[in-house]
Amino acid sequence: MSNEEYLSRWTYNYIKYKDAILKRIISIERKESGFLAVYKDRRVSYEIMASLKDFSNAANESTIVTFNTIENFHLMLNEWKKLVEKKLTIVLINPLSKLDEKWTVATHVHDSVCDKGSIKRGLKTMFESVEPLSNEQIGQICRAGP
Repeated sequence: MSNEEYLSRWTYNYIKYKDAILKRIISIERKESGFLAVYKDRRVSYEIMASLKDFSNAANESTIVTFNTIENFHLMLNEWKKLVEKKLTIVLINPLSKLDEKWTVATHVHDSVCDKGSIKRGLKTMFESVEPLSNEQIGQICRAGP
């Protein structure tokens, strides 16, 4: 299975799991690059990206689901202002992690509530809450499937 296929399956399950209690989802529609979750009060676009280097293709105010890699973390730091401008939410995952399996950052919110001088340190702390994946590990989990 490809990286994107794995992330798609993981994301679909994640969307359903997040709504298990409140049951506010009306529909989950498959789109070319991910999903559109239609809730009773809003719509959320989930974009699947094995690498954050393609984040500019994501719609404004969408949620990107990607792997928790050192490369993606550095891309996030280097492109922070552009991510904030697009008001992206980013979910970084590692299903193999012995710590948490994922961490999430709502760039616009994080940027507005965090002291500008401590954003990098705060993101690093969040990144370290989930073990980073290597390319070899990504290959392993994609072969095994969700």
